[in-house]
Amino acid sequence: MTRRAELFGQFIPAEPIAPRHLVTRGGAGSGTTEASEKHITEEMIAAVALIELIIPRVPSRIENTVRAAIVIGHRRTDIDDLARACGIAPRTLHLRLASSPTMTARQLLAWALVLHATWRLERLEWNIKRTAAAAGFTTRDAFANYVRRNVSVRPALLASRGAVVLVCEQCVARLGGDRSLAAAKRAPVDLRVL
Repeated sequence: MTRRAELFGQFIPAEPIAPRHLVTRGGAGSGTTEASEKHITEEMIAAVALIELIIPRVPSRIENTVRAAIVIGHRRTDIDDLARACGIAPRTLHLRLASSPTMTARQLLAWALVLHATWRLERLEWNIKRTAAAAGFTTRDAFANYVRRNVSVRPALLASRGAVVLVCEQCVARLGGDRSLAAAKRAPVDLRVL
């Protein structure tokens, strides 16, 4: 099993495909462009790094749901998309997350989006306007309001050094991660390589 398959688990299709919202439509018959392929690669790198930081530390009963949220959460999505990615009904998704009393499915998707936004702001050094557009927001203010409402922090603070690790820690804590110390000793992640 490849490292990619191990991280993404059941969410890797047999054939590599680009999610429909990552494919840039160009002229007639153009398919994807080189810029969109680079964007897809950046999103995959971010998803892999975030999965490595979070999945070993969340409760095992919601591991697959959190993994799916991180994979599809780079852009605004709804609960039905998350349920489809998990291969379960939306009601089952809500029941599964009920075991994590501090986070609903909507909040999980919001945290996944904020994790990706933090990656873009800190690691890729994007500005807030570009990050907002990549996350599916029409304006910078709409993005800022969404982040403040869901994570209680200004987007500018997400660009500071160490923000990715800090937001990951907060997400794990909100998910009821009880394996923090054991996982941290087992699987150190060097983000400078990514």
